[in-house]
Amino acid sequence: MFRVSANSKQELENLINAKSDGIILALPEFSIRQISFLDPEDLENTVQKIHEHSLLAAVNAMKMLEEDEIEEAEEFLKLCQSAGVDEIYIADEGWIQLARKMDLIDRLIFQPETLMVNSYDAKFYLDQGLKSVSMAHELTLDEILSCASVAGPIEILIQGYYSWMSSRRPLLSNYFEEIKSMNESDQSDPEDLKNKLYENESSDNQLYWIQEQKRAGKLPVIEDSSGTTVYSDEPICSYDEISLLKEHGINRFRIDTLFEDDEYGVRQLALYRNILNQKPIEESHKKGSDHLYSMKTVTRKDQMV
Repeated sequence: MFRVSANSKQELENLINAKSDGIILALPEFSIRQISFLDPEDLENTVQKIHEHSLLAAVNAMKMLEEDEIEEAEEFLKLCQSAGVDEIYIADEGWIQLARKMDLIDRLIFQPETLMVNSYDAKFYLDQGLKSVSMAHELTLDEILSCASVAGPIEILIQGYYSWMSSRRPLLSNYFEEIKSMNESDQSDPEDLKNKLYENESSDNQLYWIQEQKRAGKLPVIEDSSGTTVYSDEPICSYDEISLLKEHGINRFRIDTLFEDDEYGVRQLALYRNILNQKPIEESHKKGSDHLYSMKTVTRKDQMV
């Protein structure tokens, strides 16, 4: 039922002990939007450990594929297959063709971020044999429930920061380069300028925050080898909606722990389980906003005031 991302070894241990139904792991090269990565040599032992606790092991393979990466992507899938990985999250349809050749298509979870917005698309990919599809976080609650009644085994991001914008370009690096070029007398290195804002020294990625002039919220930004991603200023939450989601047949809920501490996933997991079981909850563990569930992101001219 619950899939929770593990962003550190300690968090992985915590999630195993908390009996998360599924744990999402990150590996170098093809896992994106992560702070830390598991050594590929440790994948098999990690999956075995997860299986020993009767839990599912998933892998983030969300990177968009380039043609010259096809062979490496096949090796990546072989690694997941040999290690016994149960689920593989993808955002590029190219993975579907590769997985079909290796008889892995029933392990794929299609998570194209903002693109999965209706039941027709969801059903199309499920009919291809995929295990599940992850619906766009911009959908309203009514739209999600409508999709669930038609499509089948869809997945919902119920907790965590969601991607607000993504680009393959190194936008942060370009920005700092531009700052330097605007002041020819400035002899500082653009990398030094970036490092002044570097807030996560334990990671290979660099985390920054940007703020629009007319908005109060600060948006976290990560630039890595695959490009730049800007995230929401606060995590989405589904405390008031999860019971209704489950009543309508949705039984795959994802919790993303990016930008949070090692205990965050466990706290959220316990909170949502208690809500579903109608048990007392720790109000202090609540975090985020559910405004997207009631806000339409597309408005026709005849609906405008």
